[in-house]
This record gives sequence, structure tokens and C-alpha cells, in this order.
Amino acid sequence: MKRTSPNGKTPARNALTRDAAAVIAGSVLEAHLRAMSAKFEIATTNDSGAPTKAETLNVGLVNAGVYNKLEQKQLRRI
Repeated sequence: MKRTSPNGKTPARNALTRDAAAVIAGSVLEAHLRAMSAKFEIATTNDSGAPTKAETLNVGLVNAGVYNKLEQKQLRRI
């Protein structure tokens, strides 16, 4: 007998769905941080041309006064 959750999906499928949703949410958040950084003239690439990490963009936006440290902490949790 196959175990299912209340929504009728197997536990493994629920985990895969959550993982996929987390990847999509993280990608959308990072894209938004990049767009905001570009708007406020914060570097979105490092010296070698590689994309800047989301946390570095987050810190840059706080330092530029776009949002405060509390909002920075909330974004870090995502």
C-alpha cells in the first residue's frame, strides 16, 4: 500500500514540489535584487565578470539606503 498525504501525493513527490518551489522563489528573488541593484547603480558583477552573489547585493542595497537591516534579515530567511 502506497502512503499518501492529505492532498493525495506521495511524501517524496511533496518534497520534490517544495524543492522546485524553493528554487523558483530563490531565482525570482535574486533576479529582483539584481534589477534593484542596477537601478541604484550597485555592481551586479564582480571584477572577473562573474555575477555577484545575492547576499552581496542585499548588503549593497542596505548600504545604499534602499531598505533597512530588518528587511535585509527578512530577505536572508527566504
